Amino acid sequence: KNKPFNNQFITYCEQNFRQSPTEIILKIDSVISTKDNGFNISKLMMIKAKCKFVVSEYDSTCILVDSVLKLLNNETDIRIKNKIYSDAYNTLGNIYSRKTISDSAISCYKKAYKYSSFFGPSSDLVNISINMADAYVRNGKFDKGAYWYRKSLSLSDTLMIPERERFPSFYGLGQVYMELRDFSLSDFYYDKAGKYFDSMLPYEKHFYLNNRGNSYYFREDYETALKYFRESQTLVNSRKEMEFEQNLTMVNLGEIFILLNQVD
Repeated sequence: KNKPFNNQFITYCEQNFRQSPTEIILKIDSVISTKDNGFNISKLMMIKAKCKFVVSEYDSTCILVDSVLKLLNNETDIRIKNKIYSDAYNTLGNIYSRKTISDSAISCYKKAYKYSSFFGPSSDLVNISINMADAYVRNGKFDKGAYWYRKSLSLSDTLMIPERERFPSFYGLGQVYMELRDFSLSDFYYDKAGKYFDSMLPYEKHFYLNNRGNSYYFREDYETALKYFRESQTLVNSRKEMEFEQNLTMVNLGEIFILLNQVD
């Protein structure tokens, strides 16, 4: 009851690290030196690592994940080890994805999926499947990307996850068909995702806007692409921690302006 961090505190940090990463880092740092069991420390350090990823501090993310993996060497509860191993390898996969090292990302996601499968169907497996699909798409393996997006939807069916929470799978499939230049199917899935735009977190809104803009770029409809990239710019510029997304949006805007002969 009087512990400085308990299950309630850990749950709070897990639920809010994407929306308020800096706040969560400060909260974790205020208690992390307090003695407690290895699971709580490992879990909090893992959440802090994910916060560091959100604010684009990738070296710090890797250092923290490495520390967590070392701590797990002394953990005897296999369920605890599998849960945190899954989280750790999923986060490392995200790092490799950001660095566009897709083969390493896929390898990490496969490990994350294996460890998470220990617990049966779960929302974690849904998220890892989507991450795996993203990595395959970036690697040009669109068939495997489509397979893992559809796998995430199959798991969502098993878990009876409502459609309003499945938009990452929908805009992922939208991207697959965009890459295959099947714009009719691409629009079908983007439209399904777009219905839930207001429910998306900032990074999810960026993903949707950026890739939907790309779909019009590939159609050479640069004016419509510009509309989506402008909307993305407004979004990411309001979030100081979204440095990666800000840079990506500026690169896309720069190319669109050249294509529209707006070189100034």
